[in-house]
Amino acid sequence: MSAPVGNTCPKIDDIINCLDCDTVDDITNSLVEMIDSENVDLNLIKDLIDDLRIAVNDDRFNREIASSTMEDIRSDNSELRSWGYEQEERADELENDLEKVNNHLDDTESQLELVNSENHDLKCENEELRNITCV
Repeated sequence: MSAPVGNTCPKIDDIINCLDCDTVDDITNSLVEMIDSENVDLNLIKDLIDDLRIAVNDDRFNREIASSTMEDIRSDNSELRSWGYEQEERADELENDLEKVNNHLDDTESQLELVNSENHDLKCENEELRNITCV
């Protein structure tokens, strides 16, 4: 029996990729550098602000994806944990069953030894009786 959920590593990679997005910081730094250098190109600033708006929207989108993916991972982990508990209980039950079978086997072997011993005793008695009647 295999685990009820697939590999969660790709989902975790998706989260890491969402968190590694530096676009907003890059655009903001470019704007600050341009203003600090006093080499202000209004058209370039306008373009950077448009890029910043797009990046912020992408950032929001990435956070939504990250949040949704994290909830998927939480659900997968919960399902996997439940499955693990079920497997542990099943293993405990099988161990108990095996112990009962081993105990029954021990009892049966003891009974067999007793029967063999009684059989041996009866053979000896039978042999003694034959010897008495033959004399």
